[in-house]
Amino acid sequence: MLVTEQKISKTSLLEGLKMGVHDIRSPITFLKVIQTTATNLSTKEKNLLEAATDRIIRIVDSMAKLLYCNSENYSEVSKVEVINLSLVIERVLFEKQYEYKNMNIKFSYVAPVYADDCLVHSRIDDLERMLSNLLNNAVEASEENCTINISIELKNKMLYLRIVDNGKGIPVEILQKLRNGITITFGKKSGQGMGFQQIKQAVTKLGGRLTINSVFGTGSEIQIILPTIM
Repeated sequence: MLVTEQKISKTSLLEGLKMGVHDIRSPITFLKVIQTTATNLSTKEKNLLEAATDRIIRIVDSMAKLLYCNSENYSEVSKVEVINLSLVIERVLFEKQYEYKNMNIKFSYVAPVYADDCLVHSRIDDLERMLSNLLNNAVEASEENCTINISIELKNKMLYLRIVDNGKGIPVEILQKLRNGITITFGKKSGQGMGFQQIKQAVTKLGGRLTINSVFGTGSEIQIILPTIM
């Protein structure tokens, strides 16, 4: 069941604001790069640029509401709605391609023929945040010139989202701790984003589940399984 209302302490409010500040970084980086390098934008690029700007506005609006709301009875600031997961992936990937273009990271995603049916019941901010941080984690735990493949499979009214990289992989002992719910950082340059356990909790809130597999020295695979709307 999705949580639509919750009470938040001052500490939680501050943590939410810190997360919001972090979330702003990716779309702002994308906007700065494209504004300085782009000359003739395609219709798709203009649409994605507009979507990135809208994302910044939503994040800032959320932060403002968090600052001025009644912390004893706070309702979620973004609405639960029907969202096309494939379109969200395309938008977030477009940001990452610009953000990491100097690292020669290759992102690969081919929308399935049934992309219009890849619908989930969620908050747009939640999905964008999860995808953005999962891709950041994959990049930061990998070497330059790595490949990150994203795919969606629709099966038995469930969406299987997979993020596979050919980076450094995760040692067995670290992987076991992650699976056991222990908060730990591995291969990341900073600890400012959502951790694996936070992402796992967010997926669980959406009625889904998250799994991780990795071979040290070869790469990793994250799989998120979400109920779809048919």
